[in-house]
Amino acid sequence: MKVRHPDFKEAQDLNDLKQYQLEGVYDFIPNEKKEQLDRFLNCFTDFREQRGERIKDTALYENLPFSIHDNSWKSKRKDLKIIENKIKDRKNLHILDYGGWNGWLSNYLSQKGHQLVTTDLFIDEFDGLKARKYYKNNFIAIQLLPTDIWRIEATFDVIIFNRNWAYLENKEEILNHAKRLLKKDGIIIITGLAVYTFPEKINLAFKKIQEDFFKLYSIPLLIYQTKGYLETEDLKFLKKNAFKNYKYGPFKFLIKRILNRKSFNSYYSIYKKQSI
Repeated sequence: MKVRHPDFKEAQDLNDLKQYQLEGVYDFIPNEKKEQLDRFLNCFTDFREQRGERIKDTALYENLPFSIHDNSWKSKRKDLKIIENKIKDRKNLHILDYGGWNGWLSNYLSQKGHQLVTTDLFIDEFDGLKARKYYKNNFIAIQLLPTDIWRIEATFDVIIFNRNWAYLENKEEILNHAKRLLKKDGIIIITGLAVYTFPEKINLAFKKIQEDFFKLYSIPLLIYQTKGYLETEDLKFLKKNAFKNYKYGPFKFLIKRILNRKSFNSYYSIYKKQSI
């Protein structure tokens, strides 16, 4: 697998870049971005610690998403069912888990016999890529700026954006690069699309979190230009880019959402590269 490291003009084989690997994670952050990013990551880790959101029981990692039983992880199990349904019984697929957080999905799919590369900005050992050391299965982990997908020079059968689409900026540019990385008949899967028809409440709630973060650390919570949530226009954007959008769950769950008066609907989206 070849990648464009910031220190080199040409793409290098990943095996020749071991000097940039620490605790199993390759560092692909440009030097001019490191100081600002390190400050943000330290603050974000502290913020997540205060909210009790870092997974510090290392025994839980190997069996994620089944070892934690809150609503967040139950939702991730639904994502996994969708992904497995699309992959079916195929083996030894090359899969890019783009924005793979703590690597739980890469670990699970590696166990099923696939070759995984996962990237993310976050590298905390209890809340990011350095959690890799708590898994038994092997996969490649790269710390990468979200917009730097162009640094990857490899092809994949499957590319997954798992519950992170709302936080990405320059979405069209990222999609265009992702499509170029697909093999013949490859697919892109985007999961966890919470789409708000009336986003006023989520906007207010998100602003409150951002204000709390800024009061504590005097830096913004979002270091990229993004809303942090999705609206109907975001679904239309995916459709325009040849994706098919699907709602989660059968009809009975739709009735439940209506009765509970939830302000969003959950979708996943699929793109399949056409054979030439």
